[in-house]
Amino acid sequence: MKEGDWLIYYSPRDAYPDGKLLRSFTAIGKVKSGNIYPYQMAPNFIPYRLDIDYYPCDKIGFYGIKSQLEFVQETKHLGFLFRRGHFEISKNDFLTISQAMGVNISGMAL
Repeated sequence: MKEGDWLIYYSPRDAYPDGKLLRSFTAIGKVKSGNIYPYQMAPNFIPYRLDIDYYPCDKIGFYGIKSQLEFVQETKHLGFLFRRGHFEISKNDFLTISQAMGVNISGMAL
């Protein structure tokens, strides 16, 4: 991802690995610089991060807007798609999800 890209988080559960089922879009943000850096989370676990400007939003259930999303109609194995961790969606899908989350992005570059 690069500076200016947007990111929407989908959360299958409210805690990993055995939390209550959530199946919701839970956060939205824009990549600040695209500079990737290591971030130590535990002594033997150092994943990489990039900085995101997060926007206030409402959590929105996936099944409430599923029928409006293009990527759902184009994908046979939706579970595999979400397990990838990150994938690109269309501008229309982004707008559908962000509006449902109560984020007004009019006037912001997409």
